[in-house]
Amino acid sequence: MQTYSFPREHAGINFFRRVSNFAAVRTKITVVSTKIQIARLELHLFISSQ
Repeated sequence: MQTYSFPREHAGINFFRRVSNFAAVRTKITVVSTKIQIARLELHLFISSQ
């Protein structure tokens, strides 16, 4: 029983790691796209205020 549960646990850890990496990448993409949107909005406001 013990030798049977070890690979499953290991796979679970790997899966969790992969999911957390994916979440981190998605967060970075979201932050970058938000910054780009803010920059575009500021540029638009700057141009329209001229």
